[in-house]
Amino acid sequence: MQVFGCSSFSIIEKTAICIFAVTNFNNIANKIIPFFEEYPGVKAKEFKDFKEAFDLIQSKAHLTKEGLDKILLIKSRMNFSREL
Repeated sequence: MQVFGCSSFSIIEKTAICIFAVTNFNNIANKIIPFFEEYPGVKAKEFKDFKEAFDLIQSKAHLTKEGLDKILLIKSRMNFSREL
């Protein structure tokens, strides 16, 4: 199934895990991020972290040790690691 006209969505039936994949950086910037900025939903904190990491990558900060460390820090606080 295609979503947003730029991604794919699938479900692994045995585990009920959903996979949403966007492989084009411009589609993330121009379609995905604007959508979730307008409709934040229950995962708004996760999206904020995702956007922060995306911005670092877009500015090429991930090519430095400091930038990569910052992305790893962002990742470490997401989802199940997030303090409530």
